[in-house]
Amino acid sequence: MTGAEIRALARLVDRMDYYRLLRVDQEASLPKIRVAYRRARRQFHPDAYLSAEPVLRDAVDLIARRLIEAYMVLRNSGQRAAYNKGLSEGKVRYQPESGAEGGRDGRVQEGKTPQGRRSFSLALAEERGGNLGQAIAHLKMALTFERSNEHFREKLVALQQAQKS
Repeated sequence: MTGAEIRALARLVDRMDYYRLLRVDQEASLPKIRVAYRRARRQFHPDAYLSAEPVLRDAVDLIARRLIEAYMVLRNSGQRAAYNKGLSEGKVRYQPESGAEGGRDGRVQEGKTPQGRRSFSLALAEERGGNLGQAIAHLKMALTFERSNEHFREKLVALQQAQKS
């Protein structure tokens, strides 16, 4: 795939459903999804583009994050069923149901993506347990899914400062 094609895909990736992104049918079995994910992940692994221009690296990074998101949702039968329901309503990204109607600010602080929220939650648990090194590692992982989440960044800086002292 050329650099121009990768950049074009990155512009479209947020409007693509997970099945289309992984190039599988909606009825695909888990083993077929796993094979498709691994194939796509090899093609768009960020490490393969370390020497590429920054714009191309950012495009590959975005595609790689969406591939992970797609695989994480489609491999979980409950999330996949919820995703398929949302897909029938025109939603191409997985949105977990929250029991309460929270404001947008609360969602941004906890994360916009399932993986970001999970990593942030693990970081908080490690922090409560006194394991700052693991908490920092989980926050760094959360930031790979949500680079622009300022709450995650602030928490990471605070934990890094606490670890130094």
